[in-house]
Amino acid sequence: MNYKYLFIDWYKTLSTSIFWEPFKNDTHPYHYIYEPIQNFLLRESFDVLNNWMRGHLTSEDIVTQLCEELHFDPKIMFNELILSCQNMRLMSENTFNLVTAIRSSGIRVVIATDNMDTFLRWTVPSLGLDQYFDDILSSFDLGVLKSDVDEQGRSLFFAHYLKSNAIESGESLLLDDSDEKLGQIIRRTGMDYEHVEPGALDAVLERILNFH
Repeated sequence: MNYKYLFIDWYKTLSTSIFWEPFKNDTHPYHYIYEPIQNFLLRESFDVLNNWMRGHLTSEDIVTQLCEELHFDPKIMFNELILSCQNMRLMSENTFNLVTAIRSSGIRVVIATDNMDTFLRWTVPSLGLDQYFDDILSSFDLGVLKSDVDEQGRSLFFAHYLKSNAIESGESLLLDDSDEKLGQIIRRTGMDYEHVEPGALDAVLERILNFH
């Protein structure tokens, strides 16, 4: 476990925060719109989330389409989206301390997330994530998801970063909540993979820190 790079997923690994999260509260004035928003985003026939995460749609595009369908005020929807992204939080307050300690031991720590333009626009600056992590890789900017593969079945998401940083096989590890299907893709890419259940990240980071 002599890693030079540690990649960590965002959603359900570092954080469980979601878009328009305050709307979940049944006392919120816009609570009635929460479920329709989820249904719109998760509609498989339109593939909204994947197109958004691959950079084919922006937050403005999403809000426009969403409000046209739900007959909702786009200005309110957009402002509430920004607020929810700015107020996202890590699952554990100790995670930053562990990441800092791991970086001090010589391992570079990188967020690797299938995410939207919202992440770099609002979440990263609000939480100061670029101060705690060496790099941030987002599918919106890369145009591919972690599960998108080349002809050899290797992850396109990591290809350029691994090559440009001369990261050899076995020198990096991805911590992610995804299933073994992604794990197989990641291992074919020359990286190690470990599935992490939501809420279990700190224990894994402590093990890595103690081993290193």
